[in-house]
Amino acid sequence: MLLRQGKDAEAYEQALRGAALMMKVRPTQYSAVGGYFCICTTLLALWEHPARCVMAELDALCFAAVSSLKKFGVRFRGAEPRALAYRAAWLWLSARAERARVKVKAEAATRSASWDGQRPEEKEREAQQLWTQAIMQAESLEMPYERAIALSLQGRFSVDRSALEAALRLFREVGASFDATATDAELNKLE
Repeated sequence: MLLRQGKDAEAYEQALRGAALMMKVRPTQYSAVGGYFCICTTLLALWEHPARCVMAELDALCFAAVSSLKKFGVRFRGAEPRALAYRAAWLWLSARAERARVKVKAEAATRSASWDGQRPEEKEREAQQLWTQAIMQAESLEMPYERAIALSLQGRFSVDRSALEAALRLFREVGASFDATATDAELNKLE
């Protein structure tokens, strides 16, 4: 909600506090999954739009939050599609950040490995595989909203019109008007 109100610094502070808790405790109740989702959503959104809020530690913080969510997905199968989709988003953003670092250093992106040993192209390939896995899992679990989230992330980051259109249809079917509006705006950017 704070991001929607343009209160990025406050959103970051709240997400930072939540992430600290998230990384200390083991997921024991499925009812906490919404909080995990919100923390990851906030951190990924801030990292996606660095002009909104410049924080050098967002890469590592996003990775830690997404990793914590992955533990939740292992324990509660219903959280797994979103955990996979957010890991894919982290990989995509990490590849983008690595390309920016390489550009600043004036090195060729194909010769530069990132701090985690993966080149940007490898991260993007893995991200696509994770999005596909998230979409398939959400479908097998009959979770159309989670499928739409994965399709939306895939479409937005990899600039895939058909994924965005499929996400938009699903968001409308489940009555997720805010997500439908945001996805429609992403589609309009492609025109």
